[in-house]
Amino acid sequence: HTLTVNLWIEKRIVKTYTRTLETGEQHVIDTSSYPVETEGWTFEPVTITMPSRDYTEDIHCHPVTYTVTFMSRTGAMPSPVEVRGGATVKQPDDPTATGQKFLGWFLNGNKYDFSSPVNSDITLEARWELMIFKVVLPTGNLGYTVDVEPGYDKDKVYYEEDFRFKVTLNESYNQSDFVVKSNDVVLALTDGVYTIDCITSDQTVTVSGVTPNMQFFKVILPRGNGYSIAVESGYDASRVMYDGDFRFKVVLGSSYSQSSPVVKVGNTTLTPEGGVYT
Repeated sequence: HTLTVNLWIEKRIVKTYTRTLETGEQHVIDTSSYPVETEGWTFEPVTITMPSRDYTEDIHCHPVTYTVTFMSRTGAMPSPVEVRGGATVKQPDDPTATGQKFLGWFLNGNKYDFSSPVNSDITLEARWELMIFKVVLPTGNLGYTVDVEPGYDKDKVYYEEDFRFKVTLNESYNQSDFVVKSNDVVLALTDGVYTIDCITSDQTVTVSGVTPNMQFFKVILPRGNGYSIAVESGYDASRVMYDGDFRFKVVLGSSYSQSSPVVKVGNTTLTPEGGVYT
């Protein structure tokens, strides 16, 4: 007798097989003997006993489904997803974990391509690395130097670690009243060291208020017979500020009162105003 097997997908027959069997013969109908030639569909095995006549068995196929499981050692994980065979799985939102940078989903050691068809159960593993930040320090001829404390690396600061450094003024700038900031936050000086605490992002250090020291000069006054030098009130011959002036009088002795002294600074002759040289 003739066995006819019709494979149905949804509302149409996609494949028909025929076999010749003896009456009473048991026969297994499965995908190895009756393959579904439409990718992504299958059916459960059926065992029949051949009657004493021609017989037709209608098999209704169903989609092949696979489970995609997401796994990670940290962070919240997406739920497993059922995916039809040959289809793709939608990439989930990137998970987050404190202090960790998400690198992607991996399968068998390789980063998973979410445009690839799923043809088996798979487990995708989330991979992470510790967040590393940088501290950008000022450079150049700035009137000061920045020195990183031993054990610290400006190019490799892990999440929530601190970073320590010193700012040393050059000799000609050492009277500056300066301010040190990191990402616009003023840093306090403790035992000569500045500390950026609990770093969770890249940092940029700035130093402001560094200015050259004020320069002072001396005026060397002569000593001689017949006169004396009287410095005007508020002036100091040992400390004259850069770009400042200096004022004094030449007082003649009584026996030299008719003299007409010539007063010079270097080769420049000074002319008194109101008896005062400037």
